[in-house]
Amino acid sequence: MTCGLQIRLLPPHTRESDLHQLGLEFGQVRSVRVMREDSIHSTSSAGSSPTPSRHGVPTESGLDVQEAVCKGCGFILFGSRDQAGVCIRVLNERGFECSFAKGDSPSLRLRQLSNADSTNIYLANLPIDYTETKVAELLEPWAVVVSVRLLRVNDALPAEERGDRGHSKGIGFAR
Repeated sequence: MTCGLQIRLLPPHTRESDLHQLGLEFGQVRSVRVMREDSIHSTSSAGSSPTPSRHGVPTESGLDVQEAVCKGCGFILFGSRDQAGVCIRVLNERGFECSFAKGDSPSLRLRQLSNADSTNIYLANLPIDYTETKVAELLEPWAVVVSVRLLRVNDALPAEERGDRGHSKGIGFAR
């Protein structure tokens, strides 16, 4: 069973390869992620083309993802909870702030639940009188609809205060 941990107080120059190497001291590393600044002022000359990232998409600053400054935070996914526990203890002794990640990350959960035959669709600008059934009927000519969820006006209220769920906010999700 995999177990994730969060590491804080990483230096600004930390790369994924550095974090991976650090994790290997404690066991099997399944994946690593370094949180990076979204926007960094590039020193490149005006008019130069942006540098593509590892995904082929440039960062806002034109710097490659590996060149962007680390925000001081990263994540390591270990093969077991025991390995992660030892890593936490040792890295805290070395001056980092390290703890178990708060639950599974959304992207990890989605990867574990992924199905090549299934797609989640975000729907916006729906008429407010649409129901889940109407949305499913709308999509049926193109796909098999497994589930539909519409955001409703009263969704933010506690369950005991909701009563009528209210009309649609015009936003929904289908799978």
